[in-house]
Amino acid sequence: MTTQEKADIHELLSAFRIGPAIERLAPHVTLLPRPRQENLSLQLAKLRGRNEHFNNVRKADHTPTDRRRENDDLVKALQLILSQFEINDKPRSLADIIGRDLDDDFLEREKEKQASPDATTSDKGFHEKVIYVGSPSVKQATVTVGKSYGATYHKCTQTLRRFNVAIERGDRDGGQIVGVTTGNSQARFGEKVLVWVTPKPLGKTEITVVVDSNLRDTVLDMGRHQQLLDKLTHAIQYD
Repeated sequence: MTTQEKADIHELLSAFRIGPAIERLAPHVTLLPRPRQENLSLQLAKLRGRNEHFNNVRKADHTPTDRRRENDDLVKALQLILSQFEINDKPRSLADIIGRDLDDDFLEREKEKQASPDATTSDKGFHEKVIYVGSPSVKQATVTVGKSYGATYHKCTQTLRRFNVAIERGDRDGGQIVGVTTGNSQARFGEKVLVWVTPKPLGKTEITVVVDSNLRDTVLDMGRHQQLLDKLTHAIQYD
């Protein structure tokens, strides 16, 4: 409930417009978790029936003092219910309303919506031409996905970890990730993986991935770089 919505209901109650106040309050009750929702919905239904019964059916049977006393009681009861609602001037996300975890893409989009005006998606990411000069065995590929920048950056970090690439450095705002693999019998000095993430129009994101040897004069890699590159780009695009 926003500050303005709460103020509007208080204004109706101060004018003893109890029926309209109940109708304004009812939609907010339906957004509460189920136990509280059922309890407050029952209370509102009783107060609504009490108000209608007193002011319509039995109106002629009571003095103005009796009606004022009844209205005072109804207002107090509604103000007590209203006091249980916290002020929330930010738009409620779907995750808040349904109360469960959502997928990473949705959560990243929600974070971007709530970001400050000067931290928009277009300001983030790598916006220069990718220029990398490595060993003769270096492999490079560029792919585009139909996801937001934040969700794509998160996907890239998760994909690197999935394929045992340790992230040495990550710059979410700058759209760059640097990772390495450990050496083994086939790749004695290990490999380095570099990722550049660039937001594009229409909610798309471009990712450039480079796989290279940690040894700059490596000429033959027996296809290891290409295999790792294919796994990473496929997972980023389709998994």
